[in-house]
Amino acid sequence: MPAPSPSPSPQASQRLAWVWIGGQRTDRIAAFEAATPAATPLSMDRVCAALRPVADDSLTTVIVWGYASGVLELIASDAWLARKDYYWAVRPAEAKALIRDLEESGWMPRTPLRLHLCSDHADLIEIFTTFGLHHGLVVLDAEPRTGGEIQRQRVRLGSRTSHGFERTLRDLHLLAQRLATPVEAIPMERLKDLHRGRTALCIAAGPSLDRRLEFLRRHQQDAVIISVDLIAHKVELAGIRVDFVASVDTGEAIIKRSHPLMNPEAIAVLPLAADRRMDALFPRRSFVWVEPTNSAVLNRATTDIPSGTNVGATTVGLAIHLGCSEVVLVGHDLSFTTDRLYSDCVDQKKDLEDSSLEAFRIRMQEVPGNGDKRVSTNTQFAMAAEDLGVMIQMHPQVTFYNININDSCGAVIRWAKALPEGWLPPSLPRPPPPPMELLPLRITRSFGDELRAQCSEFSSIVFTALDAGRILPEACAVAWEQGERLPWASLLAEPLLGGMESFCLNELARPIGQYQPDLIAEAGTVVRACLPRWFATCERALVERVKPPAELNNMAKDTLVELFCAAPSPVRSSLQEILLPLYLSTWADLAEWMPDLDPPLPANLAEAVTVVSRFGTQAPQPSLDRILAMCAVEGSEVSQAIIRQARIDNVIPPDRLVPSAASTPRTGLLAAAEAVLALRQGVPGVDEAELLRLGVAYPFSRQAAVEAALRAAPRNRRCAQALIAGLEDGWIPLNDAIAAACIELHPDTAAVLGALPSKGLVTGERTRLAVARRYLSIGDAAAALQELADVRPLSEIGVEGRALACACLHRMGRADLVAEVLAGLPAQSLAARVLYRYGTLQRVPAARIVEMLDDSGFTAIPPDVLAASLDEVLESVPGDDCVARLQRMARRAFAAADPEDRPSHEQFAKALEAWVQMRSTATGT
Repeated sequence: MPAPSPSPSPQASQRLAWVWIGGQRTDRIAAFEAATPAATPLSMDRVCAALRPVADDSLTTVIVWGYASGVLELIASDAWLARKDYYWAVRPAEAKALIRDLEESGWMPRTPLRLHLCSDHADLIEIFTTFGLHHGLVVLDAEPRTGGEIQRQRVRLGSRTSHGFERTLRDLHLLAQRLATPVEAIPMERLKDLHRGRTALCIAAGPSLDRRLEFLRRHQQDAVIISVDLIAHKVELAGIRVDFVASVDTGEAIIKRSHPLMNPEAIAVLPLAADRRMDALFPRRSFVWVEPTNSAVLNRATTDIPSGTNVGATTVGLAIHLGCSEVVLVGHDLSFTTDRLYSDCVDQKKDLEDSSLEAFRIRMQEVPGNGDKRVSTNTQFAMAAEDLGVMIQMHPQVTFYNININDSCGAVIRWAKALPEGWLPPSLPRPPPPPMELLPLRITRSFGDELRAQCSEFSSIVFTALDAGRILPEACAVAWEQGERLPWASLLAEPLLGGMESFCLNELARPIGQYQPDLIAEAGTVVRACLPRWFATCERALVERVKPPAELNNMAKDTLVELFCAAPSPVRSSLQEILLPLYLSTWADLAEWMPDLDPPLPANLAEAVTVVSRFGTQAPQPSLDRILAMCAVEGSEVSQAIIRQARIDNVIPPDRLVPSAASTPRTGLLAAAEAVLALRQGVPGVDEAELLRLGVAYPFSRQAAVEAALRAAPRNRRCAQALIAGLEDGWIPLNDAIAAACIELHPDTAAVLGALPSKGLVTGERTRLAVARRYLSIGDAAAALQELADVRPLSEIGVEGRALACACLHRMGRADLVAEVLAGLPAQSLAARVLYRYGTLQRVPAARIVEMLDDSGFTAIPPDVLAASLDEVLESVPGDDCVARLQRMARRAFAAADPEDRPSHEQFAKALEAWVQMRSTATGT
């Protein structure tokens, strides 16, 4: 992650160190200095809900949008939250309030407070771009929709980060061809401020361009015309002088639609990896930093311009680089209809438009359009609109006009203005273009030798670290540190290693709060096998166009894939949602380019189904086997349906995935699932210890195998002995959840504790919760309470831990202290959940649970707690007082609910009233 370049603020307190991050404009600083401190008014329930995801993720960097009172106290009181590094994107008044409250709180962050001033959450894309995906997110905003809008920015960022195998190999091949001879071009630094003070007409390929050709002809003499590559030829045929052509892609479609320009002084701005055929078309050219390939050959400082994710944004970045004082956007529609995507100026338009529209319709979404209406677009165009908005905001010295505002068409590009009536560009002389030069390269020997040497050293660094026992993320970190010295190897390794990083695998593939070391180990095994093959493929790309191998026949049937798609969708955190595209991209490339390998799948069935169903018959057979095995272990109706269909389709033999199959010695994924089934059903005549060994061999089945053996242990002595042996000998890998299950369910707790390799392992919150339950079960409530003393309220098991603490106080005869426990919680919604769970733990009658909730006076009672209370009541014969209390609580909670929660409260209120009406009819009251 590139480090930000903060500069100390002159307003910084001597006691509290704080710095600006990101681009800070003078108007923002002035607004900050004039602002009166003001925090966003949010309830503690909203603040807790915003912090809860980062309280359970494994990342140490957190980006916070907004500031609300109470958030600092929550962070300081949570041991994990207090250890994280925070970057606050805030409005000026919120920044003042944050600094004031932090100084008054007495809590000092580990690092200086880092602030980014911005007036709107759309500006966050600048911060997200700086920190990539290695961050958690907290949204503190009064508008409920803001969180979803910010999340869409992060999802788009995840989409733009993937640089696949095929594009990498193609660009590498084209670059090798270019570097076979001296590289001649106009250095980009020679173009810096070449057109200072002039107006740039930046034209893109949207349909609105067709209405603006006369406008371009009228102003071309006094402006710089910068065109995207697809339309330059026909724009010239329409009588418009093109001064610059911008291109950022290297595909065949661009070459097919490019033509020599009529203007002999025109300059094409190309990526360094552009096809050599483009050199013949554009004898006057510059090379711009588009992909990391440039920085490994040319000095980025002399080739970089402000840019975004598509060629339209590059035209604007080029205008800024040229020093233009005005930029007029023409044809930047960034939207489409069901039958129209491009201007008629696009060369050979029909086939390109037809194929593009087919792909775009699949990912269609609506965004704000000019003229207060909504327009259809896709992720790529939405990203481009965001990029343009950021570029405009970061260059206040330039005036930006979007002519689409004038006739209410196209997507909104933030901060652009309508073109004033009667507008004319300033009439300034056109400077002569600079000459071509031989560019100095950073390669000291032949390109092939350089690449081979770097890849060999990079591989050696990774494998040496793995051999020394370091996990994959640590091994990769050692290699990434050599990025400056090994730029080519780092660039080429990125497509393979990007989706294998620990932050991706650990966050995507685990239930929140459960680290998956086995998945990281699997990723290490895959990298060991893939990295040499991938680097060898890259070597081949130096001399030939490399294509993926032919698809293997892996027996996957369409019906099976459809059933996979029918499996329940996972409930993902916001972080998991943005990591999924990155993981899918890596997994797809591995499945296509190395189909004999089995990439690591999540140990979570829903996520694994998402991955495999995305690629259908492209998925390796071992991955399908794993899905089927996970289905068997889960045992849901959907899972059983998938297994039945798999038997019909002969994807698995009919006698597989049944408990009795465990009596026949087998190995592999399906054998592990069969072992779990046999342990659950108590198949006679089998060796329980061997079944347990089979079941714990794979991450997906480990927890299920241990729990099945534990439930059999009270009646089956061999299962109990096998569990203790596995703990003592280490062949049952321990984590917090398994240790907790063993302590809570094994009939001999003392033996379990004695068999644990180290008491230091029994430190997770689940384990401590299990120990507390066992203490409580033997009557030692005081010892149980001690175990629960500092369970974090925002952690995944915080509610259960606090409820159990209340139960301990109840058993100790100190039920009067329960109110103090509830009062000490940061939010009423948490307190309501704890109170409800406390009642169920104590087996309190349903009417009494409702009475406790009603008498608490809580207004922020979550709808799921109300619904659960009603379910409890339905199991009994409630009195009129109980019904009245339920109705009173429902009204109170609805009146206090935040707007985003009101639909759920309304739904509950309707269900409650329907039940009350039925009850009245049945009882005749």
